[in-house]
Amino acid sequence: AAQTFTAPTGSTKLSFYYNVTCPDTVTYDWATATLKNNTTGTTTTVLAKTCVSSSGWVLKTANIIAGDSYTLTLTNKDDNYPGDPTYTYYDDITTS
Repeated sequence: AAQTFTAPTGSTKLSFYYNVTCPDTVTYDWATATLKNNTTGTTTTVLAKTCVSSSGWVLKTANIIAGDSYTLTLTNKDDNYPGDPTYTYYDDITTS
């Protein structure tokens, strides 16, 4: 899923929590998140490919520039093998 937004006046940080359950290996299944600054064209990997049996809720942050346009892309990759479903929850996406 992807969402494009303009960083509000005074904001310097994007934050979100993720919780991944991945009984496979990062070769086949993973969670990842990228933040593209559409104004400058640069992309930052906020969450590198991650596959752990149960992460619990983990906070991730990235620096942003007020007034710039961004696209946040949150991904859950599953190889659809029925014996090891991978799923990721993302929550509390905020700027501050």
